[in-house]
Amino acid sequence: EISRKYPSLVTPSGWAFAIWGVIYVWEALSCAVLPDDGLRGFVAANAFQLVWALAFARDYVGLSFLLLCGITASLFLALAEQPADTSVLVAPLSLHAGWVTVASLLNLNLLLVKLRATTAAQVFAAFATIYLGLAAAVSYGALRNQL
Repeated sequence: EISRKYPSLVTPSGWAFAIWGVIYVWEALSCAVLPDDGLRGFVAANAFQLVWALAFARDYVGLSFLLLCGITASLFLALAEQPADTSVLVAPLSLHAGWVTVASLLNLNLLLVKLRATTAAQVFAAFATIYLGLAAAVSYGALRNQL
């Protein structure tokens, strides 16, 4: 596993990845009741995610970081396409976007380990990951309530 190969200061426990089952089932159920329009961002996110899985499995950590950024941007586009109070896809997309935002930051930490960054750089990245993850969650919550 790539996470074991590049142990960073903020590697989550293995059980944390079980969230993917919840995300995919919830999104699939939501898509089953949605019309086909307004899903461009969602389709793009899934295309990025497919390529990300291949890149990450082949140890292309830098490319996988860029693809995670593409997934994140696509999911936020998908959220912008959904009516805030009427779409059944908002909640699972929000969970997916939040998790991928954190995954992007975690992947950056793996990249620093792979590139043999200094301990100081890795410590800075670990703290930045925690703070940026929290800031993103608070900002998204505040923005979503204003839309």
